Amino acid sequence: STTAKTVPQDQSPSNTKNLIILQATGRDYSELDHTLSESQWQTADELTRNFMLKVMNRTREGWLNEESISQFPGEDLKLIDNLWVGHSDGTLGISIQKRIWQECGCPGADYTTHKAAWKKFGQRVNCQGGTGYDQWRYLSEIDYSNPQKYPGHLPLSWCFGKVWGGSVGCVTSVFLRYFSFLAQSFEL
Repeated sequence: STTAKTVPQDQSPSNTKNLIILQATGRDYSELDHTLSESQWQTADELTRNFMLKVMNRTREGWLNEESISQFPGEDLKLIDNLWVGHSDGTLGISIQKRIWQECGCPGADYTTHKAAWKKFGQRVNCQGGTGYDQWRYLSEIDYSNPQKYPGHLPLSWCFGKVWGGSVGCVTSVFLRYFSFLAQSFEL
């Protein structure tokens, strides 16, 4: 199980922020915890992405590749997921996305072969209906105003990266391949 230590940072009434430190690595997830507790969903999504890039030493590249996803520390992933699930009353998080993915038939990484199942997944987590390829949403089209309306809607930006000269891609084959791999690789 994931072991995180919560350390009170400041006991004053104006600051109830705690330090959330992963004991095995010493990584501090306090900022993500605080941002989620304030329901700052877009910032939390961006922080999740930044933490995942930092953990895998891919900040300069700005994206995770298959190798980095396959080597992503399970304890960190579980802690990130626990923070999302805990602060969203069980509606947001990678484990929620995984459950929905399973309910959609665990579509494989090949989008063409599993297109109907992936589109069903995309509709359920509100990633369909955009202007990207095959009506997938671009990151700029993600709705952060009320993400709990669509269970599993966030976090999403961890799978986006700088592609084709720095532009951010839409939720398509890269996300689907990476998410499929992540969902199969980790017990959440």
